[in-house]
Formats: sequence, structure tokens, C-alpha cells
Amino acid sequence: MATILELSDIISSRTKLIHDELQASGRPQPTFDVIQDPDAITLDGELQQAQKELRDAAQKLSDLVAGPSNLLLEQLFSFHDPAVMRVLYTFKIPQAVPLTGSISFDDLSAKVGIEVSRLRRILRYAYSLRIFQEPEPEHVSHTQLSCELATAQPSIDMLGHMVDEEYPTGLNLAQALSRWPGESGPTNTAYNIAFETDQPWFKWIGTEPHRAVRFAGAMGFLSTRGINAIDLMLQRFDWTANCKTFVDVGGSRGHVAMAILRAFPSIQHGLVQDLPEIVAQMPKDAQPADLEGRLDFAAQSFLEPQPVRDADVYFFRYIFHDYSDAVCVQILDNLVPSMRKGSRLVINDFIVPALGTGCAIDERYTRQMDIHMLEFMASKERTVDDWRELVESGSKGMLKLESARVATLSFVKES
Repeated sequence: MATILELSDIISSRTKLIHDELQASGRPQPTFDVIQDPDAITLDGELQQAQKELRDAAQKLSDLVAGPSNLLLEQLFSFHDPAVMRVLYTFKIPQAVPLTGSISFDDLSAKVGIEVSRLRRILRYAYSLRIFQEPEPEHVSHTQLSCELATAQPSIDMLGHMVDEEYPTGLNLAQALSRWPGESGPTNTAYNIAFETDQPWFKWIGTEPHRAVRFAGAMGFLSTRGINAIDLMLQRFDWTANCKTFVDVGGSRGHVAMAILRAFPSIQHGLVQDLPEIVAQMPKDAQPADLEGRLDFAAQSFLEPQPVRDADVYFFRYIFHDYSDAVCVQILDNLVPSMRKGSRLVINDFIVPALGTGCAIDERYTRQMDIHMLEFMASKERTVDDWRELVESGSKGMLKLESARVATLSFVKES
């Protein structure tokens, strides 16, 4: 563990690197205030790594100087964060605050229907989360974060999913572990207790149209953020060298397949497969004009034998982590016979890092996702060794791990 002076040096050097690069490129410095183009301060490449190291060191320094008693107090009382966030979502408070200027507590109270003294307390708590600010006494205006929650539908959907489904589910994790102390299936989870249903998550949410639409939006939010970002996935596998044809298994409406085809013109064809009810919802113009002849859709379940034979790549994005090892082996049993020698299974999914080997913030997010999978599907995120054991054993030795980079693994069929 680095000392507080060593952490301070990391913070200072990484801050200067980011500041100087933003200044040299004529981009604005980071701010909580609303700016016209928040993407202008998006960091990539070397700066993204500096950002991770800065945030990691700053968090460690803060925790160290707080001491265990203060740190424990802060962690325990952060339970109120999602409670306040749920109020913001339920009463549509971000949408009620004007995008420019400010609004008085009295006027905002009348718009959202919360008594003014209670509303004031809720919002002043939200300020500590960088959501809203008080530019003058008794008036509220947006920060960049609250503005995003007012205007960006994927962010709104993610907030709604977290506070309406994740939050109540998490409260039932201990009860689920007590009720089903051993390995459990997808109907024996904290989510099943929270929503009093015996259906698996994906089947249940399909019966709740408003939740299903919101969940799809939330997944769209994740597809553009951090290690989930599609553009980063494109960099982690050599599509040009290894792929002329691919099958995007469980690829929904094809947004990832479209990104692959546009990024790599040398790829001749991509086929998106998903359940019949998903494909049936596709609009007639789902195939973009610029991908005509290169992109197709087909109804197919990965729990049934794969009908497309000899593709160069069979691509699974965030599929395996939804299922237990036993079900994943069934998926492999349905896939491997259709692969030729040299075909690749490319998995875009979380890779749990070995303890303390990477950025603590990334590791925490991955472990948060691991708990999410436990709560909703009785499944899990996996380490590199877990993935190797699952796929190599599940394919009876026919698939071998070729590469594992951040959240993308490639297995090649050797025989």
C-alpha cells in the first residue's frame, strides 16, 4: 500500500498531465457546472489511464486519512443515497428544474408535489452527490450530472432501473442467502423475493412492458460507459485479421454488429441472432442502407443447436454472465459442433481481476456487477481462470483460450 505522500505525488502528477493536455487541446477543464459539450472533456488513451490512476489514488488517500471509524460511518450512511435518488426519479425532479437559470423551492414544490420543507431537505442531500446546486438562497439549478438526468433518456432509464429494481432487490440478498443457502437457480434469488414471483428475471420483465423498455434503455446506457463501451471492445480483438463473417449471438437489435461492420469494412457479413419475439419487433427498415448486403437478422435461441456453420467468429456480448456454469455448458454444446477448425468464440463479458492487480475503481465496478448477477440470476462474473476452465472444459478441449483483454476473450477451435 502506498503512503499518503506517495498517493499525493500520484494525484499531483496525474492532475497536471490531464490539465496540461486539456489546456493544450483547447478543451475545457472539468467542472460540475453545466457546459455546452460535456463530451469535450472525455479522456482517452494515455489520459484515460491517468484519470484512473488519479481517481484510484484520490479515493485511497481520502479513505486513509478518514480513518476506520469515519470511513465506516460514511459507508453505512450512504444507504440514503439510493433513497434520495429514488425520490428524484419518482417525482421527475430533474425534468422540473429549468435547463437554464434556476427555480425557487416554492415553485419547484408546486410542480412536483412535495411539501417545500421536505423537498428542500431532499435536494440539499442531493447536492452532496453533485446533483443540483443552489446558486442563490432558496433557488435550485442544474449541475452537469442533474442535467444529464433531465435530458439523456438512457441515463434516466438507468436511474429508474437502479432505484426501482436494483435497490429493492439488494435489500433482499441476505434473506435469499438464508432461504437458499446452497447453489440456487434463477428462480431462487433476491429479485424473486423482492417482486414476489417464481419466474426468472428475463421472463418476468417480459411481462412488464414499461420495465422492459426501461431496462433496454439502461443497457444502452451501459454500452457506452467504461469497460462496457462498444468502441473499446472493437480494439480488444483483431477483427481485421480474424474475421470475414461473424454471428452476433443474442445480439438484440444489432447495434453492436452494426458498429463492428462499420469499423471494419473488410468484414463481408454479419448475422444477428435473437429470440423470435425480439426479431419480430424489428422495424422493416432495421437494416441501415450503408450496410445493405452485409447485415442480416435471424430468429434463433442459443439454447438450441447453432444452424450457421463455419463462421469465422461467433460473438457473445454479455450473455454467459447471465447463466450458471451448467447452462453455459449447454450453450457451448449447441455451438461448438457448428464451428470449423480455426473458428473463434469471442466473448465480450466482464473479467474479474485478481485481487489488487488493477484499478480499484474498475475492480469495484466488476464486483458490483458480480453481486448484481447473484441477486438477479443466481449467476456470476468470472476470472480469466474461470473462463478458461468453463470454455475449455465445456467444449471438451476443442476450444482454447487465445487472448483475454479487459472485457474481451477469444477462444479458437483447434480441431
